[in-house]
Amino acid sequence: MAWIDVLTQPGQQLSAQRMDGHKVDDARYFQVSPGPHKLQVRLSYDRGGSRGDNQRNCLVEIRYADFSAGQKYSIRALAKGWTVRAWLYNSDGQRVIESQPVRCGAQY
Repeated sequence: MAWIDVLTQPGQQLSAQRMDGHKVDDARYFQVSPGPHKLQVRLSYDRGGSRGDNQRNCLVEIRYADFSAGQKYSIRALAKGWTVRAWLYNSDGQRVIESQPVRCGAQY
């Protein structure tokens, strides 16, 4: 199995939601078998500004074909204003892949 930690940064909340279409039990990480998987995480953050509700929720999808047994990965996200990006990192701290286009809105 491989482990994927979901790392939150100050000012945002990043949580595991689904793996291969199935809801996960713990929002802090994924545990996956080797091979391809589709991971979904939810990012909530304050986008700043002076208008009322500045909380923004986004659904981030990462597809990766080469998860390896015994390896540890992490998902990190960057949110600034209207721009949201997320990446999968390997145990050496190298970016492995960038997320699919991010969807944001009240429904997430």
